Amino acid sequence: MKMLLNKSGIHLLVLITSLLWMHQTLADVAVIANKSTTIGSIDKDTVKSIYLGKLKSWPDGSSLDVVDQSPGSKARRLFLKKVVRKKELKFDSYWSRKAFSGKGTPPRNMDNDADVKAWVAKTKGSIGFIDASTVDDSVKVLMLVK
Repeated sequence: MKMLLNKSGIHLLVLITSLLWMHQTLADVAVIANKSTTIGSIDKDTVKSIYLGKLKSWPDGSSLDVVDQSPGSKARRLFLKKVVRKKELKFDSYWSRKAFSGKGTPPRNMDNDADVKAWVAKTKGSIGFIDASTVDDSVKVLMLVK
């Protein structure tokens, strides 16, 4: 039996396909830390303070090693929008001003999720963010960003 789609059916199919595509392109981002980190979770405001250089140590006093991703990555765009609440250009300008004035050093930049995860896994005190689908047991997830 052959099934023909009417105009409404085609529109519905296009809508469903678009929604599925959007869901896939807007994947969750995981804020990760080295497994030795003593805290089990973290809130958005604290992560924002870390990424803006306002917090330089963990609650137990140990130093933070903050890792960022390359400009343009999906994970970075979503992270900056949802957590830091800045567009990439504004975030980069913020750090350029701080670095130029000698008031801070921007987060270490890594090329991709795999590089961030590898760095965080081997570096005590480190924090970063990656696409949640790439998380494994080599790192500790502190927060999921949707």
